[in-house]
Amino acid sequence: MSKMESREAFAERWRVIKPLYMQTTPRLTLTEIGQMVGLSCSQVSRIKRKALDESLIDQKTIRDARGQLRSDHFYGSIRRAFFPHSQKNVEFRNWVNGEAERMNVTVAELAVSALLDAYFEETGR
Repeated sequence: MSKMESREAFAERWRVIKPLYMQTTPRLTLTEIGQMVGLSCSQVSRIKRKALDESLIDQKTIRDARGQLRSDHFYGSIRRAFFPHSQKNVEFRNWVNGEAERMNVTVAELAVSALLDAYFEETGR
């Protein structure tokens, strides 16, 4: 496939995927979108990433559309929040990974556990 054909294939796929990705009722997962258009969820994710890279859509537009169902704030991701700290402090990263492994949970589950502990301590429940 030539670059021109590849570019046209991407443009056509994004044209089909974008309205599905941006709809809020119901909010579709990447897997659901992929099933609807005959692609894997990772292919849908790559096409969305390429659309972001080529400025066909921006993070704010995505947050506005897909973040709406999460009330008035955007949750973000554990990876995005953890990465800068894990790069600056290797001991912290190793400790977090070790605790998650020791408890046989994911880092996200460990983080939620810490938040629950803080909540119950603060509220006395």
